[in-house]
Amino acid sequence: MLDKLTGVLAPRPSTSPHKVRECLPLKIFLRNRLKHAPTGDKVKICTQWFIKIHGPRAKYKLCGMRKIFVGTKGIPHPLIHNAPTICSLGPLSKVNSTTQIDLETGKITSVIQFDTGNLGMVTGGANLGRIDVITRRETSWLFGCDANGNTFANLAVQHFYYWQTPPWISLNQGKNVHLTIAQERKRLVAKQSSG
Repeated sequence: MLDKLTGVLAPRPSTSPHKVRECLPLKIFLRNRLKHAPTGDKVKICTQWFIKIHGPRAKYKLCGMRKIFVGTKGIPHPLIHNAPTICSLGPLSKVNSTTQIDLETGKITSVIQFDTGNLGMVTGGANLGRIDVITRRETSWLFGCDANGNTFANLAVQHFYYWQTPPWISLNQGKNVHLTIAQERKRLVAKQSSG
């Protein structure tokens, strides 16, 4: 994620329920991966919450179920990826499924099971940020294919946000497809020659 030539100082993620190796500093994610905020000043705008989510997407959040444990009196409690425990568990909820939680009531409104054929987002490793269709699974590895037909493998722990079409989150214009070096060069040459 960090380049060799960007300097000796690197931003460190703030403390959270995740491990440091699983955290990604917002500054690096916005600058290097999403290419939204090339300077530190534009990152400050994002970190000060001046960019708002509006419409129906502001009423829910997506969570991944990491574990389900049985509490007192045999009541199952799901452990969500960002550490809160929800008392109301839907009948279809399983480990590795993606749940849509209503922010007003705090209850699970819908669940998408982890299954082949669903879309998924990679949240770790060299393929960070890619959207793929899950083609098969082997023990702890997931194999996927992106919109260009490129296949790649990732650990199942590094996959998140499984959904069916239409997606529950908005994708960027390129649909999170990573181009090869040759494709990126052709795109830049075409852009420079046209404009």
